[in-house]
Amino acid sequence: VEIFKGLWPLIVRVVERHGADAKAAENTSRALKHAMRSAGLDFVPLADAVMDLLVRAFEATGRSPYLYCASICVTEFKDVKDQQLLNMLGAMAGPALSRLTTLSAFTSSPDVAEEYFYLLSRFVGHCPGPLFLSPPGLLSSSLRCAGVGMAVHHRCASKAVLSFLESVIDHGLSGGCGLPGLQAAVSESGDAVVGGALRALMGDTPLFHVDTKAKGSLAGVLHKLMRLCRALV
Repeated sequence: VEIFKGLWPLIVRVVERHGADAKAAENTSRALKHAMRSAGLDFVPLADAVMDLLVRAFEATGRSPYLYCASICVTEFKDVKDQQLLNMLGAMAGPALSRLTTLSAFTSSPDVAEEYFYLLSRFVGHCPGPLFLSPPGLLSSSLRCAGVGMAVHHRCASKAVLSFLESVIDHGLSGGCGLPGLQAAVSESGDAVVGGALRALMGDTPLFHVDTKAKGSLAGVLHKLMRLCRALV
């Protein structure tokens, strides 16, 4: 950690000057990932600075490795930085959601879609409290965005979208924290999810969308959403 602290000014300069370069973004994020995973909670003194850098880098460049690195922050700092993690997610959600407004946008930026929805899934799995107990705007907007992307013909992006939806629904079915916030988000955006699923099923849908033994399928989303809506009534 002390060595990394000494290198931190250099890392910041690299990201600020070359962060838009795909290779630089990938290599910098990989270095941060390994440092956080290796140091664990000893890395906490640098956590705020890392999250701030990731937010600024993604806002400036839109490169997906910064979203992936943010998801590592969730798993490593979930017990000590929950509010800061939510702030990071909220700041990254704006540019991600504004970019992913149409199916063609999902098709042209599948890496951003994949990493954004896997970041959300990490939140649901590791740090649900801040997400579900906060005002439902972020969750609701992300559900609407997922409804748009459910029909994307990209295996990894589709898997990320559908896995996020199933994770949210599973959280509600398990009686996890923040059910009123989840209910508000589903009431506001559930129709977009159902509509997206129906459009995907009626279109030229790849088989990997429809059903799978693992989490992340149209069949799983529709079946669990029906159960959730019954439970919330």
